[in-house]
Amino acid sequence: MHPDLLEVEQALRDEVLDPLLLFLLTRSGRTPLHAAGFIVRDLAVLLLGPSGAGKSCLALAAARKGLHLLSDDTVYVQLQPELRIWGIPRAIHLYPGDAPEGTVGALRLRNGRLKQAVPAGLCERAPVAQSAVLCLLAPGRNAGLERIGPDEVRAAADALEPGFDLLRTDIEAALARLGASGGWRLTLSADPAEAIDLLIRNLDRLEAGVAR
Repeated sequence: MHPDLLEVEQALRDEVLDPLLLFLLTRSGRTPLHAAGFIVRDLAVLLLGPSGAGKSCLALAAARKGLHLLSDDTVYVQLQPELRIWGIPRAIHLYPGDAPEGTVGALRLRNGRLKQAVPAGLCERAPVAQSAVLCLLAPGRNAGLERIGPDEVRAAADALEPGFDLLRTDIEAALARLGASGGWRLTLSADPAEAIDLLIRNLDRLEAGVAR
């Protein structure tokens, strides 16, 4: 092990501990989804989209509203013996231009992109939910929420990013279970808080037909 990793806590976490954790979790029946997520009223709301789609900005908006954050980038789906959605909340990583004014968080290289770590209200233990709803992110001018069918949810596996594509079979199975009754297309405006408010206002609709 390079001695610098022992001297820099964040480097040790990024380069050694997190990859080891991912390895152990995936071999314990927990499949990673490239998604942000939060828990509201015992429901895990999962926000799926490629890098740059706005997941981290939405996670920050959710955390600022006091919602229990799962993650800003990766959540874990356990299918057996029963459905569980797990998160490992850490600092939220944003492009420097998207970080709140006055943020003091460190700059870090994440997936080849320079991002700023913004502290979030972390839970004492890893959050978990027993039901979930999937929202596929789409760019737009105004925040909007539209019901989509199971086929469109499962199609999210067609464009897996590097790393996640190595677990395609497991991710496809997770999406099929979570999206068995369909999901939602969440259109984003320039203000992430508008999308979070929209989800909260429509929570009763989201809870109808969720995966359990």
